[in-house]
Amino acid sequence: MARVRREDWLQHGLSILSSESVSALTIERLTTDLGVTKGSFYHHFGGWPSYKTALLQQFEQQDTLDIIQHLASYTDPRQKLRALFDLLTIVAIYAANDPWDVEIAMRGWAAHDAEVRAMIERIDSLRVSFVAEICSAITGNSNQGLLMAQHAYVILLGAVLMQPMLPMSRLRQLYDEFLRLYAIPGGPDVDPAAPDSRAPDRPSESR
Repeated sequence: MARVRREDWLQHGLSILSSESVSALTIERLTTDLGVTKGSFYHHFGGWPSYKTALLQQFEQQDTLDIIQHLASYTDPRQKLRALFDLLTIVAIYAANDPWDVEIAMRGWAAHDAEVRAMIERIDSLRVSFVAEICSAITGNSNQGLLMAQHAYVILLGAVLMQPMLPMSRLRQLYDEFLRLYAIPGGPDVDPAAPDSRAPDRPSESR
């Protein structure tokens, strides 16, 4: 029997959310897919409530906190904002679990689960505050910075929640227009760690 790490349980849970739905995420489904017994699940998590909490923490870490940490090295707020837009529209194309499909599933889950809703409220606040800090540094005005951050975040959520989801290439165009609207210079060398921005979107049927 293959050894399954705690990380494997969490990543597979996110994979199920990405490709299917919350209703498909069960202990039996996880153990069947991973080829282990329920005893292994309880060894790592003790029970479903602890697993759910860990899964929410994993999502928050890799889809919010890791992005903030990645951008910490940027000292120029304009470069940091452009790098953020690159991460949101380019790196997602190469992710193992589509972060936007997981995001949609989490937001649907939040409608009927208080713990998930609290996590969504927390990351929404954290994301907007992070971008507002960047934009305030650009404008020198905290009120304008918050307005810009809310504007950018509404663009993202609107693109993700549309049916069908807006292609990432179109989202990139919207963010380029955002930069133009607020007179923030753009540039091709935004984030050297990001894949080539000319890469096409994944086929729509994979979303």
